[in-house]
Amino acid sequence: MHRVLLTSITFLLLAAPALAAPGGSPTTAVAESPEATVVEIAAARDEADRLIAEAEAEGIFENITGDGRPTVLHRSSGLVCQFERGNPENVVYVFPSPFPRGDDVGCNMPTGGYALTHYATRHTEPITAEAAAQIAVAAVRERLGEVREFSGDAVDYSSEGLPRTYRALMEVSAEGRDLFTSASTAEVSGWIFKQRLTTPLDDALNGQLVGVAAWLSLLVFAQTRPFDAD
Repeated sequence: MHRVLLTSITFLLLAAPALAAPGGSPTTAVAESPEATVVEIAAARDEADRLIAEAEAEGIFENITGDGRPTVLHRSSGLVCQFERGNPENVVYVFPSPFPRGDDVGCNMPTGGYALTHYATRHTEPITAEAAAQIAVAAVRERLGEVREFSGDAVDYSSEGLPRTYRALMEVSAEGRDLFTSASTAEVSGWIFKQRLTTPLDDALNGQLVGVAAWLSLLVFAQTRPFDAD
């Protein structure tokens, strides 16, 4: 496995319109979008309201949409979910669990054609992010069967100042397709955050860049909680 090192990625990914993969090909990790119109912002806000309502998550998630992308906030954990407007696979989750309602949540938010889900869980009996990563890998094996260690180029990055991430990179064959899938976990203020990302195996590098951008954005917001100033 080769590793592709990206330094100072935390803010690079948040600000740059695109990143280059090895060979200089631009990736779709961060796409520059034109400024949304008033109508587009209103439509995005309506969609965020609908996603919260469909999850019966009023009082658990808040609609904080400010541009053309529906955006919701789970204030307890600091999980911010930003969706591609109009994607039929957008979902807000409040999972039934042994934990108090609202302490096990997530968002399915396909991005750039890649399957991407974020979770935030506050366990009644705290577990480590490392243990959560092991559980996530076991769940992948249970659901998809044979799991192999990923043998392609892996995106590496600097996340100085952020909680430690535990990250498993895997490849699987499912329904006649070869897929790259990853599980990332970290702990912030007693909450275990997890990301699941799945992409076609032959597009794994670009998929990883999308996932890394979303993951580091998640950790930055959860740790700094800029929304608490509102």
